[in-house]
Amino acid sequence: MQWNFYCRTYQDGRLQRNPDTDQLPTREQLNLRPNTRLLRPEKPEDFIAGDTRANEHPFLATLHVVFVREHNRIAKRLKEYLPIYLQTVPGKSSHTGSPPGNKNIFMAHTKNNV
Repeated sequence: MQWNFYCRTYQDGRLQRNPDTDQLPTREQLNLRPNTRLLRPEKPEDFIAGDTRANEHPFLATLHVVFVREHNRIAKRLKEYLPIYLQTVPGKSSHTGSPPGNKNIFMAHTKNNV
């Protein structure tokens, strides 16, 4: 099972983290019930990362922590420096700000670069 949607905060492009230790969040912190029917039963204190093997390999967990911290650092900087209309997905904006001129410029630019 993929956990990437549990890893997101859905606010400012940031990822979930443990607020006390700045590490990966645990199942208990995200209110996820552990699956005890697996070969290696999950526990409430297991980390939630993009890969379930992060709980089995300390080095992989460390890489996930580094990635989460760097991702959140970049997301914070982008929020500070990007104009409001580039911080949201077109059509899903809760902000009233809009790009000057044609409102479809950002959408057309995004489609051409994908």
